[in-house]
Amino acid sequence: MFSTNYVRSTELALEGIQNGVIPGGLRHTDMGAPGVYWPSGEPCLGSRLAQTPELRPHSTLSTSDVLALKPERVSGDALYAGYLKPTFGHVLVEGTSRLWWALERGFDGPIIFDCPVGNPLRFPYIRRLLGMMGLLERIRVPRDPLRFDRVYVPEQAYKIRTEVHPKFHNAFRLAVDTLTPKPRANTGRPIYLSRTKLTRALIVGEYLAEQAFERAGFQIVHPQLLELDEQIRLIIQAPAVAGFIGSAMHNLLFGMCPKQTICLHGTRDKNLSNFIMIDQLLGNDATYVIGARNELALGHGGPYLFDHERAFDLLEQAGILRRKCRPLFSRDDLTRAYTAEWHRRKKIIQNRKQSKTKLSTADEYADDDI
Repeated sequence: MFSTNYVRSTELALEGIQNGVIPGGLRHTDMGAPGVYWPSGEPCLGSRLAQTPELRPHSTLSTSDVLALKPERVSGDALYAGYLKPTFGHVLVEGTSRLWWALERGFDGPIIFDCPVGNPLRFPYIRRLLGMMGLLERIRVPRDPLRFDRVYVPEQAYKIRTEVHPKFHNAFRLAVDTLTPKPRANTGRPIYLSRTKLTRALIVGEYLAEQAFERAGFQIVHPQLLELDEQIRLIIQAPAVAGFIGSAMHNLLFGMCPKQTICLHGTRDKNLSNFIMIDQLLGNDATYVIGARNELALGHGGPYLFDHERAFDLLEQAGILRRKCRPLFSRDDLTRAYTAEWHRRKKIIQNRKQSKTKLSTADEYADDDI
């Protein structure tokens, strides 16, 4: 089932756009038209966000729209770093996917991101991550069109559900090297990355998984409550990391040597390949276990129901959890809790549609499973 090798061995491409135009955030509508354009108005296709066909591709501006722009002329070269969606998982895999060239070549010019929802640098974890990589002071997220003498467009080293290049990990190695004192790899307790304190995309009954893993010696961690540095230290020190598919599991990218990973996922997860890519890149000893189902589907935001019987059986067969680790619980209580959460979630969706409001990105972990 997971025989596909997602790690790319061929070289990454680089384009240089003379007099390249970056429209800036004010040109974005919904998902927007991010990217770099030639002076003729033609888009640089390599600057578009690479996504698989089932995901809606980002649009491009028409030639006439580009020619109608009056971009501010900025002398010198710039690096186009791509699309920066300020949610934790997307920042780690998309926001860093073009930085390999800047780090490899020591590029010291401005680094330009596209972002349709304001300034992503208002989020402390984004500032800290880019600061650890030594890039923060050169990051720009323009809201108005700019034209540079040349815009370099590195190919994405991580492409969602498609492939990952070894150079993608260099930025994370650099970030880890800034930690003092430097944590020792795989010398601490195994950890379980819990989602039980989130308010969206809830997995009803996940507390049972928490209890079982805690009985097996795992430390229960709620990443969104910790500073980025502490999250990184825990990941490096843990010889094993378990958790449901989601933002927190992207923290595995900070692992500096192979470790055991246990990834619980849903029956209809299309996003599992993203985490397989990370495990393959790092050489992790990975186990993937179906652990949730979405019986009363309300979309990406859940709620999901912990598939306790299947998950515990599979974890026992894999030698990860012994039968004695299984907690006692009431199936009726679990069903009632799931039904109540479904009705709560449905009411939120209905109210949002009536008020025509969009989701906030304030909680960088919420609903961010990529």
